[in-house]
Parts: sequence; C-alpha cells; structure tokens
Amino acid sequence: MTSDKEVDSGTIRRAGIFQNQNRIRITCYLLLVTCHLSPVTCYLSPVTCHLSLILCYFLYLATPLTLSEVRSMLPSGLRADAVSKSEQGMLLQHHPEAQTVVQIVRGACSCDLVRARKPVTREDEAHLRTRYRQLGLPRDQVIVALENHRRAVEQRPRPEGYWPEAINGFVLEHARNAGPSLYFLGFSYHGALEIPRPVAPPVAVAPGEISTAPTTWLVENQLTVVTRPPRT
Repeated sequence: MTSDKEVDSGTIRRAGIFQNQNRIRITCYLLLVTCHLSPVTCYLSPVTCHLSLILCYFLYLATPLTLSEVRSMLPSGLRADAVSKSEQGMLLQHHPEAQTVVQIVRGACSCDLVRARKPVTREDEAHLRTRYRQLGLPRDQVIVALENHRRAVEQRPRPEGYWPEAINGFVLEHARNAGPSLYFLGFSYHGALEIPRPVAPPVAVAPGEISTAPTTWLVENQLTVVTRPPRT
C-alpha cells in the first residue's frame, strides 16, 4: 500500500511542476507584451520556453507625417506598423524633422521590398539561409524563420520586381508630400531596430536617383534621407 507520506510527496512534486509551467507561461507572456513581438511563436514545455523569432529584412521610415497619413499613401498590400518609443527615439535623433517612425512590411517582413521571391527556384530563401548560417542560427529556428518569411507568398504572384517598384513609387510620392524623410533597412530578429555602431551620418538621396537606380538606392544598415524633389 502507498503511505500517506508518499501520496503527499507525489502531490507536492506535481504541484511544483505545475507552478513551474505557469511561471514559464507568464514569462513568455511578459516577453511578448514587453517586446511587442507579434510575429513570435512561443513553444512551452515543462522545462524551457523557446521563442522562435522571425529573422528577415525590415524597412523603417521616419517621417513628418502621421501614421494614418502614411497608411493612406501606401500601395495596397503593404502595411505601416507603429514601432516602440525606444525605436522611435533611435531614428528621430538622426532626423529631428520627423514626428513618426513606422515599419513598412508586406506579410511578416519587408523582404519583398528589397528581394524578389522565387517560388520555383527559392533563390530568396537560399539567400536567407546563408544569412542564418552566418549568424549561427539553429536548424529549428531556421525552419520557423523561413515559415514566417513565406507568410507573404501570394496565391497569384505579382510580376518580378512589382513590390520594389511599388515601394519606390511610394517613396517618390512621399518625398513630394512630406519632404525629407529618413529610411533604414535592417536585417534583424522579430523586426527589432538595430543600428550598427558606430553610426555613420545619414546619406542624402535625391528622388531622381531613386528613379535612375531603383534597386541600389536603399542600402542595408545605412541611414538614408530622401530629399524633397525640386519644385517645377
């Protein structure tokens, strides 16, 4: 027969495991809330909390316009999301004329704005795998990151170059309406803004350069100010 003492000790052990699982769930919830990681997937086990973060390109814009005004100008299919106050401060200090900082994405990231998707050859995913390998990302994290990247794959794919062309059109229209604005393209976990140190001064790009070099004006990890076009 099982003694009362053994029953009590078994109950206590089960209660301890349950409490640990609750602590893990609470920790994951606080991370999600504190970091604003909407694309995060949290896998819970009795032992550990595993955060699988998206790791892709993300485009930021510091603008004199409001969030609503930016959203009204974006082409259909693109989205402008507000960023945290700390991220706002990181870009606004380099462009005080701005009042709003947004992240411009399609699906879960901004990859489509800078690299064409290749649903057959998967060249875009090969590029991401190379970046992940350079960062030493574990295989399970690579799988989840690629799944998040694929969230923007369309049922009826647009012609190659459609989205870079669309964002360039937005940038030109935005420059005419808002004046000089700051852009930053980064490659980071869950879209967290990370500006490399030391920070180089912003590079000025005229709208004419975007028209003549639509695929090269936006450089990764470079603060870029697109100026207002000359009045005609």
